Amino acid sequence: TTTSYSVSRNGTNGANGADAFNIAIISSNGTIFKNTEIATTLTAKVFKGATELTGSALTSAGTIKWYKDGSSTALAVHLLLQLEISQIAEVMSHS
Repeated sequence: TTTSYSVSRNGTNGANGADAFNIAIISSNGTIFKNTEIATTLTAKVFKGATELTGSALTSAGTIKWYKDGSSTALAVHLLLQLEISQIAEVMSHS
């Protein structure tokens, strides 16, 4: 099973490292699910340099969109994505 994430942003170059964006994806119930019920919430945490962005700072930086298996239609447009077994056929990746 492969999980892939991609990020894109149009903007100006900033100071090395200080203006770098990093996104951490955290699962509330682990990252590997096999032959069991799946109930997990994926949470995106966005950092600019070492500072986590929240509120208006996050809004001005852009939008988090979740996509399933290379689809061009976003499943969700916010920091959280809840997954359950009924949403998954066999193998699935989110980006």
